[in-house]
Amino acid sequence: MTLYRKYRSQKLSELVGQSQVSAMLSQAITSRKFAHAYLFAGPRGTGKTSVARIVAKAANCLSQDDKTELPCNQCANCLEINKGTFLDVVEIDAASHTGVDNVRELIEQAQSVPSIGEFKVYILDEVHMLSTAAFNALLKTLEEPPSHVVFILCTTESHKVPVTIASRCQRFVFSRANNTQLQQLLTSIAKKEDIKIEDSAIALLSQLADGGYRDGLMLLEQITGSFTQSESSDDQITRGYIEQQLGLASREVTHQVIEAIVQKESTQAIEMIEKFSASGGEIRYLLSDLIQQLRLLLFFSLKTQTAKTQIDLEQSAWYEAISNKTTSHQVVAILKELIACQSQKSSSTHSALNLELAILSFSNSSGARNSDHPNLMNDKPKVVTPNSSAAVQSKAPVSPAPATPEELKPAKSIEIIEEEEVSQQSQPEPIQPPADLLEGWQRVLSGVVEQNRSVGALLRHHCTPISHDGTIILLQFWNAFHKKQVELDKNRRLVESIAESVFGQPIKIRGQLADKSLRPRKRPMSEEDLHNVAPVEEENLVDTAAEIFGGEFID
Repeated sequence: MTLYRKYRSQKLSELVGQSQVSAMLSQAITSRKFAHAYLFAGPRGTGKTSVARIVAKAANCLSQDDKTELPCNQCANCLEINKGTFLDVVEIDAASHTGVDNVRELIEQAQSVPSIGEFKVYILDEVHMLSTAAFNALLKTLEEPPSHVVFILCTTESHKVPVTIASRCQRFVFSRANNTQLQQLLTSIAKKEDIKIEDSAIALLSQLADGGYRDGLMLLEQITGSFTQSESSDDQITRGYIEQQLGLASREVTHQVIEAIVQKESTQAIEMIEKFSASGGEIRYLLSDLIQQLRLLLFFSLKTQTAKTQIDLEQSAWYEAISNKTTSHQVVAILKELIACQSQKSSSTHSALNLELAILSFSNSSGARNSDHPNLMNDKPKVVTPNSSAAVQSKAPVSPAPATPEELKPAKSIEIIEEEEVSQQSQPEPIQPPADLLEGWQRVLSGVVEQNRSVGALLRHHCTPISHDGTIILLQFWNAFHKKQVELDKNRRLVESIAESVFGQPIKIRGQLADKSLRPRKRPMSEEDLHNVAPVEEENLVDTAAEIFGGEFID
């Protein structure tokens, strides 16, 4: 018998990591008040079917001892259900019985009284696979079933279950196990089975199981079987042995690839990936490990509890060193590329190519060249020297120079930037906002976008902060239309409240129009430009329409 079947939970008290589910169902079992329908939702291998069987046994258990936890697993009914031969407990694989005829047959059987037990229990596994017609056929019976029937619906994709079905069930959500819970379970079973395995190897198996108890036990059994037949001279299973058997990347390889990516050595990174693949390594495991290590790098910089539990002292030195070589902006950019690569459904032949393209894409992106963000361990704005251009700032609103009559003539069309020779003496110097204001304003923008994407787009693309005197932030707008929109009471209060939380003091927002001589000179869009117009979100539709058709916002 496989390990996951041998150590399947037989009582709610044996359930690992589902304390809330266990507590609520225990009350129902103790009071003998069973719902007519349950919906068990959660990832694979988290105990949904096991709990469904426990409920079925408890509903039909013959034990009369109040001191005994139900199910007793000793009476005739419990033993028959454990064997899968109890007539009144029916398990149906909905993935292979998806049709309306299958459901109609089930409904007809449900009308008859139980043969042996007190309840007829129907366990529908992967219920989301039923067809629409099958769900419709089940609906009426699920709403008003016979008093002797209990339906237990199990699914890994609860969002695919129609609301009309889910609303008629008591819903229980099963969560993934965390690494600590999985390690404790695997260690306990390894001792019972007399399996000698290193703690670091247990930790690796827990990581590979991705929160699934069944997956963790199957991996342990697979490694144990291959180890007993191997010619290994080790007296216990090591982390290196698991990496070799499963085609995983060692911790050293993963760290070297990350270092090469961070240092923009894309050629070196690709060569290491090719070498790993040629040695029989699985690219999907390498990609998953890269994402996990970069995620931990972010957690390490934030000093979260996850980092403390998952990063040992030996690794912390590496995380400390690499965090001083990169920026949070770069790590997020790398993660986005790798996650996009992981989401692609491709054959093993192209998996290495996809990873290599992701690395090249990051190396050529602005994120790889961005040096304006603080590093992960020193999240402070750059120091601006008195001679630098960023030090030029205005504490009070600056009045723009009066526009010339030529500049006051209405434009004939909306224009895009074109390089022209413009006399520098005829234009006032653009105002350079201080570095600390820009850094704080970026956080304000992020907060506004989360609350209102439309206002966030206006602030991001149509104005810039030019001064901050401690209580007032002065924004410079390119036209009156956008200035008026931001200054609406609702929008202004939103921006001011977020700015107050960012800067730690009450903030007022004021706007002024920029001198037209500071605006870039533009030309009408050509036919070639029209082909390069990016897809437009709804809030930017007016701006883009004006840009294409030559419209103008009138001040």
